Amino acid sequence: MPDWYSLPHELRTIILELLTHHNNIASYATVSTEWRKVIEKKSFGRLRLHPSCLDSLERLAKRQQGLVKHIWLNIELKRYTCRCCRRMESVSWFYANNKIITAAITRLFSILATWNRDGGGGLVLELNAYSPSDSEHCQRLSTSVKRVKIFEDFNENYLELFQLSVGRNSNLNPDRVRITSPAVGAAFATESRQLEYLSVAFLADACHFFNACQPHWRWHQLHSLTLTSRIMCKTNPLQFQISKLLEAAAQTALNMPKLETLTLWNGAKGEACSFTWCRQDASLSWRGTWDFTLEPWVLKAWKTVAYQYARHEFTVNREVLTQNIGSHGDAIQYLGLHSVIGDKNICALDIAMDDSMLINPKYSLSSLSQY
Repeated sequence: MPDWYSLPHELRTIILELLTHHNNIASYATVSTEWRKVIEKKSFGRLRLHPSCLDSLERLAKRQQGLVKHIWLNIELKRYTCRCCRRMESVSWFYANNKIITAAITRLFSILATWNRDGGGGLVLELNAYSPSDSEHCQRLSTSVKRVKIFEDFNENYLELFQLSVGRNSNLNPDRVRITSPAVGAAFATESRQLEYLSVAFLADACHFFNACQPHWRWHQLHSLTLTSRIMCKTNPLQFQISKLLEAAAQTALNMPKLETLTLWNGAKGEACSFTWCRQDASLSWRGTWDFTLEPWVLKAWKTVAYQYARHEFTVNREVLTQNIGSHGDAIQYLGLHSVIGDKNICALDIAMDDSMLINPKYSLSSLSQY
């Protein structure tokens, strides 16, 4: 009777490659040594952990340690009530959460310090903190709401000065940009299925939005989707993450039969970029302060969208911006994304950035429109 090893090596490789595209394949590692090597490489390459999983991380065999390329530690913070939603975090609350975060990170690094990764390559660490209450306090939208536009403004000059300040509470200084929560991105993904127009700038990350989207979801009404992502920057050492985001967007767009435009963008002092799909002329456009290469597999994913929904030949356009980007307001202007905030508001935004007058960065524009 023919067995596994009677198959040509090329065919076995193809079978195993297809197998790794599925989830929950760890049990198949017992089939053979060849299967174990391939499956463990997939299973241990990227680990998504909670602090409660760190004991299991510590028990990894040496060969398994060498396979780990990326660790994402998701730290659960204290729950909070509605009374706390609109208040600034108190010092006692900050120190309580800080204790939880410090303990988790210290435990992680104490484990990694015992690993011998000679020849194992680099290791990417990604840390996230959330409260179970986050999703409980994301307000649900009325079913009559069809258009949502949210722009969270901030003043980079002010925040940079704040971060450089020296004081007793210097560790309470705000980050230069928002650290987005996966729960918020997931909430927008869920609510977007009843919308016709959604634009969210800086409050949520496109990565979290698309990660939350399920294969069986359908967006029967959505015509326009515009999101930001902080991974879309020239200084990101893992440029493939941008490509994976663009691919995920294409896969989700296949479930949006009425989608006319989809834009993913980012803007900050010194950088700007946007990726736009336009159904009307079946085009992809990249505009940015650097020339980003659209990978063949990304283009293939969007060609699939074009062939299914567009009636024109698929085209790709790229443009490098040479203007000086002094703020996210400049980025919006030179990328031609005035719709994310409105023409009148962008003038006010530029003035605020130039004069450094915005000393209380909040949501500068948040509108819900009903049909």
